[in-house]
Amino acid sequence: MIQDFEHLTLGAMLRLSAIPTDIEPLDRQVAILAVLSGCTEDEILALPLNIYSARVAASTFLDKPLPQRVPQRSYRCGDFTLEPVRDFKHITTAQFVDFKTFADQAGGDEAKLSQMTVELLSCMLVPKGHAYCDDYDPVDVQVAIRDHLRADDAVALTAFFLARWMRLSKRILASSRRIAARSKRKDLIRKIGQLRTMRRSLLTRSLRNGGGSVSSTR
Repeated sequence: MIQDFEHLTLGAMLRLSAIPTDIEPLDRQVAILAVLSGCTEDEILALPLNIYSARVAASTFLDKPLPQRVPQRSYRCGDFTLEPVRDFKHITTAQFVDFKTFADQAGGDEAKLSQMTVELLSCMLVPKGHAYCDDYDPVDVQVAIRDHLRADDAVALTAFFLARWMRLSKRILASSRRIAARSKRKDLIRKIGQLRTMRRSLLTRSLRNGGGSVSSTR
């Protein structure tokens, strides 16, 4: 049974967060113990009362705040040694797009964003010796992250990546706006040039057809 944050995996934390809060306290307690014990709720209910009580006592570590961690240089997750992208100057366009796609799917909903943690992290945790999505299956990495990455490490990494992604997104948006503004100015200049050309053409035709002098035409 998981009895401390050191052994609480991201997958276990996500299963715990998915337990409804509006159910009977005893039912919720049984559900929590089932996740921590890696068994079914029926198996928890079949435990001798003294063992059940001991597991309840062991689960009280969840009442404490999650330890604060800082991003590490690498993480051993199952068969993978995963390295986080610490400098967003080095991320690929594919990584940025995939990360944005998963973040957008959450739609600003904190609960949905939490459930997308595995997918978000799989964009920024790359197996050592590999480029992003090069010669490995991202699904295998997601399984390794879910089953082996510590929950507190996952929270720290998610906050780290989201903060940098937001800053990068703002820079890209600002740059896009400048490009759009330049394009609008160029388009306006082009249209003005077309109007001037059209005006000169009309004036020339008017003179040829006996419309009078340029000043009178104006």
